[in-house]
Amino acid sequence: MKSTKRKVLAICSVILSASIILCSCGASKKESSTGNSSKLNTVSEGKGINAPSEAKLAESGQSANGNTAEVKKDSTTKYENVQTTALQDRKIVKTGSITIESTTFDKAVATLTENLKKAGGYIENSSTSGNASNDKDSFKNRSAKFVLRIPKQNYEPFISDAGNIGNITHTSNTGEDVTSQYFDTEAHVKALQVKEERLLELLKKTGELKDILTLETELNNTRYQIESLTGNLKKWDSMVQYSTITVDIQEVEKITPVKESTTTLWDKVKNVFNDSLTVLVDILKGILIVLVALLPFLPIIIALFFLIKYLIKRNNLKNNSSKENPTNNNL
Repeated sequence: MKSTKRKVLAICSVILSASIILCSCGASKKESSTGNSSKLNTVSEGKGINAPSEAKLAESGQSANGNTAEVKKDSTTKYENVQTTALQDRKIVKTGSITIESTTFDKAVATLTENLKKAGGYIENSSTSGNASNDKDSFKNRSAKFVLRIPKQNYEPFISDAGNIGNITHTSNTGEDVTSQYFDTEAHVKALQVKEERLLELLKKTGELKDILTLETELNNTRYQIESLTGNLKKWDSMVQYSTITVDIQEVEKITPVKESTTTLWDKVKNVFNDSLTVLVDILKGILIVLVALLPFLPIIIALFFLIKYLIKRNNLKNNSSKENPTNNNL
């Protein structure tokens, strides 16, 4: 009985102490909430109930005085810096092509060379084709192709300045991101270099001929892979640092007119009529050229014509006489 009473008393004391602790915690929470509410009321009394806090103003990009220009400027600068840093970290291979037509071929090539010199680039390879002539005013129908390497920072300015070379009829730009391939290859090279060091250490420690031959073979393979991958990295570095632009220059008699985006029915009829006249003139020119080319053969052609005519006439006379002879014989 005594033990049972002791147990009951112990349980009651535990329950009582727990209730006292809970009550004290509730009272302290109530006091802290009351203190916080009084602080909030004090702040609202100083700036008004509807006045936003400085933290909210800072989040919304406004200061207490309503100035937003400085905050916006700082945020824009941060975005620009992040974008510039991200682009600098990427490995992008830029390639482009430009087709240009010009009535002054030599001048166009000279201007291209001058633009290339200003951009700090160089000619990787070039080729020129067409008819050569000593007459400066004659049309030679020449063409040239240049493969240029331009520093990446001057890629866009060089394309923008290509209009002073001649009439641009076609442009294209592409960019290949080789960042992942580059860094994967770089990591592979580092791993192979660590392997090379370990193989050298093992080669110093081993003394058996069989092991030495095996290690040297593996070491040579590792060094070959390092050289091959390092060559790829250097190639990518060159392609990233110097963009490739292919420029085709065509010599023409007449610059291709720019087609208007909106044309009326009258414009279409006019264009078709002009095209027909151009075709007719080209045909007449061709006929004239053929006639001029046949002039040396004209006497021979005339002689053959009269000879054939004489032979046909003679043949007809023979046929007529043969038809008349049977009639005379019957008589």
